[in-house]
Amino acid sequence: MTVNMEESTSTETRLEGGPDAQHRSLSASELLRPGGWGTRIFWVLYAILLGTATHLPLPPDAKPIILVWDKAIHFGAYFILAALTMLAFPATGEKKWLHVGVWIALFGLAAIDEITQPHVGRTADIKDWMCDAGGILLAVIGYILIRRYRGRNWSKRASIEADN
Repeated sequence: MTVNMEESTSTETRLEGGPDAQHRSLSASELLRPGGWGTRIFWVLYAILLGTATHLPLPPDAKPIILVWDKAIHFGAYFILAALTMLAFPATGEKKWLHVGVWIALFGLAAIDEITQPHVGRTADIKDWMCDAGGILLAVIGYILIRRYRGRNWSKRASIEADN
């Protein structure tokens, strides 16, 4: 399979196989759609970045600046991880209970992250974990509410268009 860039917003995927090779143009929105491979690759890269960043020793001169925003950084980093997780692995239909599984798994990951930090010269703090958990919880609840709201709007739009 070869991928050629033709425009800044789309790529052309060519499946090799002779004169009847299939051509399909993929837009950026298709690459990053919920549950798509592009979204999952982005999720993996972010998870690796987060795991690496939380286990690098802090330079002594950066500590006073970092400590001011430490809790906000924890909240935001895990909010992003949870939001990307929900987008990369969307639970629909009868699998909606998986949202709880995502929530629990990410809570555990955040705890493991805090517990392992002293091994690299950083400090573990229950308040950091609570901020991680708050970011996770807000992202999961926000995702669920947005999905419900968008579903209602789509249903209303479809019924209005059907009436016209």
